[in-house]
Amino acid sequence: MILEPIYEVRFSQKSFAFRPGRNAHTVLRVVRRSFAGYLWYIKGDLSTILDGMKVGMVISALMRDVRDKKVIDLIKSALVTPVITTPQGEGGKKKKTKRKYQKKRVLIEDEPKPDPYWLDTFFGSAPEEAEKLPSWGHCGILSPLLANVCIDELDRWMEDKIKELYRPSKSDVIWNNLDGEAEQGNTSWPEFVPTSGPDKTRKIDYVRFGGHILIGIRGPRADATTLRKQLIEFCDQKYLLKLDNESLPIEHITKGIMFLDHVLCRQVVYPTLQYTATGGKIISEKGVGTLLSVTASLKQCIKQFRKLNFLKGDRDPDPQPCFRMFHATQAHTNQQMNKLLSTMIEWYRYADNRKKINLARPLKEKKGQSPEYHNLLRTGLVESIDGLMYTRMSLVPETDYSPFPNGWRPEHEKALLEYTRLDDPKILEEHRSGLREQGLVSPQGYVSMLVWNYKRNAIGLDQLPMTVSRGNYIESVESNPENDDEMNRSEGDREERRQAAQM
Repeated sequence: MILEPIYEVRFSQKSFAFRPGRNAHTVLRVVRRSFAGYLWYIKGDLSTILDGMKVGMVISALMRDVRDKKVIDLIKSALVTPVITTPQGEGGKKKKTKRKYQKKRVLIEDEPKPDPYWLDTFFGSAPEEAEKLPSWGHCGILSPLLANVCIDELDRWMEDKIKELYRPSKSDVIWNNLDGEAEQGNTSWPEFVPTSGPDKTRKIDYVRFGGHILIGIRGPRADATTLRKQLIEFCDQKYLLKLDNESLPIEHITKGIMFLDHVLCRQVVYPTLQYTATGGKIISEKGVGTLLSVTASLKQCIKQFRKLNFLKGDRDPDPQPCFRMFHATQAHTNQQMNKLLSTMIEWYRYADNRKKINLARPLKEKKGQSPEYHNLLRTGLVESIDGLMYTRMSLVPETDYSPFPNGWRPEHEKALLEYTRLDDPKILEEHRSGLREQGLVSPQGYVSMLVWNYKRNAIGLDQLPMTVSRGNYIESVESNPENDDEMNRSEGDREERRQAAQM
């Protein structure tokens, strides 16, 4: 798309949904690194904005960065044109056709097995924060980008609030400056927040995934109440969205914060801290601090299984057989179950309880086994069936605790950022002055100089200079008609010069 590279650099670093290179795992890693030490959290559901906005508000948000009238008119016509969903016909009713009864059959051994229905359902499932996708008029895949363009005003407003509500404390061991986050506390363990005195630094942070926001506050509850009131007023003025205290609840970290099917809670740790005193003496002390624990929500996991008809019951869910797999062989069933387990392992990659939530029972010989298993056991072909993965706790991979870099950006955003910096006249002039000081000429400048000389003096191709490329620079070898050596060159040498000049 044309608009995506334009807005990717301009979007806030606090938004992660509907953007290439950013997903729910990126949000969890950012929350684990940056939200440690926050006591109060505000969760907000602004997903009603994704249902649609007024055309005038969308166009005004676009015109801040896009000046092409043709693009604006095209998007406006796609938003204004009504979408016809009812089928055309007499009375708009669709005739009901009786479904023919199809007898179930057992597939042949070499016949390709279809993927079961529950597997497609699981791959299509998503956390509650990502279930709703914007679809505005006839914009199609442009709708998520337009939604981010409109909600970007909220992201910028929250970034200003982060700077406004930052109040450092001299007695606090970390967060003494707003921009020096890389030097806070222990740089080798950035998620660890040591306990401070009664006067702590007041600070807030913010992330947004689609229409859901999460705000962390380090300070008294009064700061969270004041920020919530200002947020309600901002959404009412900008988006005409009526919010109340129930839609923006304030929760303490000790109760557990549900976000993206994970629970955020506080974990108190007592590490041994080492530092170098005067004279080079290394001193070890027992410290106390907190870590932000990110655990997978078993409640949400059971909810997903109930959606797949793996469980029945609400309070004490009981497992029930998957009727969709009755037609398949044991090998195919194990293969599909391994796909399901691998998907769960990857989704809960950054959860502290990753090992507990991903387990499977191995295939063992016991009473009540199917005749197929006994036939394979009798013929000695049991080992030919791929067993289930992650049947023991030790087989489940460890939780990924790799540190997330501060100020992270995807690689394509870094390239776009360098490209857009050249639009600044000051930066472009700095590059040009640096080339002049070193006595160099850029390839673009040399080509333009050749074209200008050709147009001004009408020099023929035989008299054009020959260019020689060395590395990143270009040197010029001018032709001198007064030189006797050049007059005596062979026709083959002149042909090479002519080809080089044309190139």
